[in-house]
Amino acid sequence: MRQRLTLPKSTFNTLLIPEVKKELIVIESLLTNFRKKTKEALITLSNIHKIEISDYLILKDEYESTYSEEKDSILKEYYKAAFYLGSILSKEDYKTIFYNL
Repeated sequence: MRQRLTLPKSTFNTLLIPEVKKELIVIESLLTNFRKKTKEALITLSNIHKIEISDYLILKDEYESTYSEEKDSILKEYYKAAFYLGSILSKEDYKTIFYNL
């Protein structure tokens, strides 16, 4: 007669080690903050330029300036980072990007 092995019942919670749980909490708080800042930025942008929000954000005004023209080195780095983030987000689904981080 075979003896039956009983496994403890598991839940999603028991599958995650404490470090992963902490990391998920940190990511959730970062995303919440990111959403808030993004909403504020969209409001500010829409007060300065005509924009259209659909699947993508479309700037309706002609705008020829680039981050490389910025004289302030700190602002230039922010503009450069925003440019590259925008380039990445325009090509990939944001969920895929955050999962890969």
